[in-house]
Parts: sequence; structure tokens; C-alpha cells
Amino acid sequence: MLAAVAGLSLMNVSGEIVASSNPGPGSFAVALVDAIGTADAQEIAGRIRVAKPPLDPRLYLVLGPGEPDPLRLVRAATAGGVTLVQWRDKSGSTAEQVEAVRALVAASPVPVLVNDRADVARAAGAAGVHVGHGDLSAAEAREIVGPAAIVGLTIHSLDEAVAADNAPIDYASVGGVFETHSKVNPDPPIGIDGFRAIAGRLRQRRPALPIVAIAGITEERAEALAAAGADGIAVISAITSSGEPGRAAEALRQAFARGQARETAS
Repeated sequence: MLAAVAGLSLMNVSGEIVASSNPGPGSFAVALVDAIGTADAQEIAGRIRVAKPPLDPRLYLVLGPGEPDPLRLVRAATAGGVTLVQWRDKSGSTAEQVEAVRALVAASPVPVLVNDRADVARAAGAAGVHVGHGDLSAAEAREIVGPAAIVGLTIHSLDEAVAADNAPIDYASVGGVFETHSKVNPDPPIGIDGFRAIAGRLRQRRPALPIVAIAGITEERAEALAAAGADGIAVISAITSSGEPGRAAEALRQAFARGQARETAS
């Protein structure tokens, strides 16, 4: 597959180069063969235009190897309305993570991101990577996964929001907004007012940057966060511990939509 993509890219870009010199119809084929044979790798790479996968962060599911059947969970949750998936594994080997992410990518109709491990994301064919402070920097992650991948960044404070002004990211996760038992968070919850302040600072420089609220989110809180301007919510136990992940996802999506309607009307 990669060889086919590379070959098509070489032919397409070479065709663009030849066409720009306006050869006659009888000489185009010869010029194209010559251009392919003498192609410069850097010029070809610089001319390739690759579209990013679609990013819809409205309902963002985070899960890891603790789930007994992650593929079943993701299939049910995406059927219920999950729009983005993140695999988070802080202890598995590289080989184990690549295998798990490849399986998720094959099972999921929505983009799959990998927490922290940009190398795993690239090897497994994931849509991108999510990094936090203490992980790879966003710039380092971008260098590994490339310009066409999704890169997300966790923001905990106003200082971190300022530091992210020029980060090469496609969305930001802000929090923890509420107390959570799904992961260790040494900082106190920022609450909805804290979320609104950090999101406001991020949007001063990047008005179109999607901003996701994270930690301790329930249906009621999903509606309130949407009304406060969140573009999405990231959840773990609200879906993974529900027993009916499809219905839980559907209820969260509906609550978030109600909050968006309130925010639009205000």
C-alpha cells in the first residue's frame, strides 16, 4: 500500500511539473518519463498535498488495555455517537501497543489516536497522537507523525495555554475540569469557570482551534460544558463503566447537543 501511494504521488507530482512547462501533446509523455527518472525526492515531498483525517471531537472516548473487549466497546460506542477514540496505554510494550491500535483502527469507523506514543501511532496507521506535558512535545510528535496526522495537546492552566500559542496542534484538551477516578491528577479540578478562562485564552490567538473538556464528565456536565463553549468532551468511565456503551454514548451526545443549542441561543 505504501509503495502504491509513493508511486502515485511521484507520477502525479511529476505530471504537475511537466504540465507547468507547457509541452506539446506529442512530447508530454516523453517529458513525463524524463521527469520521473530525474525526480528530486525533496521537491516531490514538498509538493505532495495530503489531507488530514476529519476531526470531530464532540464525543471523545479514551480507553486502554484494562478493557476486557476494547473492540466490542468501540464498535458499540461509535454506533451510539462517539466521534473520536484514543488508546491510552502507559505500560504495554511497543509491539503490544501497535497490535492493539491496529485492531482498533480496523474496527473503528472514526479516527483513532494514540496517547503519547507517536511511534506507535505511525506504525499502527492511527490518525494521530495526543500528548501531555511530560510526554513528547507537540513539535516532536508532529515531526514523527507528519503534517497529515492529528496532534492533540492537554492544557491544564493559563500558563500552559500561553505556551501553546505556536504549538503545531489540531485541538486542545482542557482540564481536568472535574474530579475523576479514571486517572491520577495531582492538580485540583479547574471547574467550568476555569475551563472557560483557559479556552478563552487559547482562542485569543487561535479562534478556530477545537477545544475539548476532560475529566469527570457526566450527562449533566456535558450539557453545561457545551453551553460554556466546549467543542467536545472526552470521557472514560462514563462509557466504559456503563454496561451499555452504545446507550451511554447516545445519552452523552444528546446532552452535549442540548448544551450547544443553549450556547448558540445565548
